[in-house]
Amino acid sequence: TKIMFPTTLETIAYLFVFGSTIGAVSVLLFGVAVRRRSINIAPRCTARPTDTIHSFGPFTEENKCQNRGNPFTGWVLWTLKLSYGTMLKGIPGTGTRAKGLKGKMLDVNLDGIILLRFHVLCSKVAMLTTLLALGVVLPLNLTAGYFSQPVDGIFTDTDPTNDNQMTNYARTTLANIPASVSHHTASTSGSYEEIPVLFRPFFTYEWGGSSSNRLYGIVLCAWIIYYYTCSL
Repeated sequence: TKIMFPTTLETIAYLFVFGSTIGAVSVLLFGVAVRRRSINIAPRCTARPTDTIHSFGPFTEENKCQNRGNPFTGWVLWTLKLSYGTMLKGIPGTGTRAKGLKGKMLDVNLDGIILLRFHVLCSKVAMLTTLLALGVVLPLNLTAGYFSQPVDGIFTDTDPTNDNQMTNYARTTLANIPASVSHHTASTSGSYEEIPVLFRPFFTYEWGGSSSNRLYGIVLCAWIIYYYTCSL
């Protein structure tokens, strides 16, 4: 039999911790490789001076372009400061002669520039989406109040006509927002079956009130993301 683990906030937290640990170890090992100036992380520097991979100094006015900080995290800020023009013309300090200060510099072709620009676009869209998801969409979903208090970590549908059960993670999703037209009518409206079909849309339902407003808010966030993406 196949064992399926329910998706809960605790499960996501465990996966986040595991992934963060793997990421930290990867950065550490990459830093060790940079410090050892291994050509395995920079194959294009095989026939170039090792200072093109990482330079230990001392740094002067002539070779300050090779000062990239510590080998573990310094290269991150250094690469982020590189402009597209610099990468097209040739990156200073990566030459073939004089410890990388002279000769043909390493450059990036147009295909590489387009790929980098695509990653920049994706990063900007992902940042905006994250802010809207955490600041707007998540509160709208979580405060819908469609499900009862948890019993053994499981939330039960308050609508007696449904038999839905959800985890604490599902409460943060769209599923926690009740339907705009529920079969569970308010106590003063009589049973759903007693209402003529043509008049059912005009009756008040226990969960019909603010659902539409919440959904409109989520749709508005989607429009903002679409507009921002197209304007980049």
